[in-house]
Amino acid sequence: MPLYCDNRSAIRLVENSILHVRTKYVEVHYHFLEEKVLQEKLEICQVETEDQVADLFTKGLNATRFQKFREQLKMNQRKNVEESVLKGVFKEQHRLCNPL
Repeated sequence: MPLYCDNRSAIRLVENSILHVRTKYVEVHYHFLEEKVLQEKLEICQVETEDQVADLFTKGLNATRFQKFREQLKMNQRKNVEESVLKGVFKEQHRLCNPL
């Protein structure tokens, strides 16, 4: 299973089995990831920052990057979803308020 990461230091930490004093606080997570990499259940893959889809959920993005990531995740525009939901609610309310 690939794990995409845009942090080169984090990738090197998992790939290098030497634990440094400055990285002691990540020891548990580091060993878990290292174990999964050694078992070949996880592959740490470098991804450039401009291609990191997770940024859609964690950062403010310009419109171009936002749309690019949204399309990659196959997410619908919220406006279209809201309009279809509201139309259905409006029709139901209209039916209830205007009995035959």
